[in-house]
Amino acid sequence: MAVGLSRPSCNPPPLSLHVRDLDDEVNEDVLRDLFNVYGPVLQARVCRDPGSQVHGYVDFQSVADAERALDALRDTGIRGKRCRIEWSHREPQLRHESHGSTVVKNA
Repeated sequence: MAVGLSRPSCNPPPLSLHVRDLDDEVNEDVLRDLFNVYGPVLQARVCRDPGSQVHGYVDFQSVADAERALDALRDTGIRGKRCRIEWSHREPQLRHESHGSTVVKNA
């Protein structure tokens, strides 16, 4: 039997962008400064997973700001390297809290 967290019946609109294929020199400050031009950035995170490319997440306060940033930066580069920017389908709130899925199995 699997038990999960209770979730609202409707999903909130995405407020986060996922930035793939970042240059190794890009950090949170670089992302925040670049995306903050399009609206207030709540958080910028860069992930450096061993064996994979550097990627990041940018959390916005509003959907309109995130859409504006996506439209403006989609086909550009960051620090001279072409990046892929798309909607993040992860829930930003879950990344900041210690909640997650819980699976309970009968022994």
